[in-house]
Formats: sequence, structure tokens, C-alpha cells
Amino acid sequence: MADYGRLMVEKRARVIVLFAEMRRVTNTQGRFRTIFRTHFTRARNPTLRLFTSFEEEGSVKEEKDPRTPNVRSPAAAEDTWCGEPAQP
Repeated sequence: MADYGRLMVEKRARVIVLFAEMRRVTNTQGRFRTIFRTHFTRARNPTLRLFTSFEEEGSVKEEKDPRTPNVRSPAAAEDTWCGEPAQP
């Protein structure tokens, strides 16, 4: 099964190293396919964006989503339950 989602940190770091060595996106994509034995590779713009963000921030890790998780208290969960009414 192919994974067409986000790259793992190891693969992002490898893309940055390859692009820094070759300075060409097409060569970077070809080497990426060879190293990780896949037909999937990042397009031109995401590769360049990844490299420039690494140059600016110095990290390949993505920031966590700023949204707060959907945590509910037991009382709130009980209020929205659609089953039989609670027996007094």
C-alpha cells in the first residue's frame, strides 16, 4: 500500500540533504525514489518549501496543530447520550 500522505521526519531530512547536495528538484526526486524504493515522491513546490523552511527555522519537524483536542467531561458526555433516559 502506498503512503501518499505526509513524509516522516527521516524522509524529510533525507529530502533536505539530497536537495542541498544536488540543488535540482528533479535529481532530488530521482534519488529519493531510488533510496526509499518507491514511485511516490514530493512535487516541486513542497520540496522547495521544505528546504526553505529548514533554512529559516533549522528544523524538519512540523508544528503541532494549534487546535485544542475535543475532550469532554463525563457529565457533558452523559448529557448528549441518546440512549434510554437514566433511571432515578
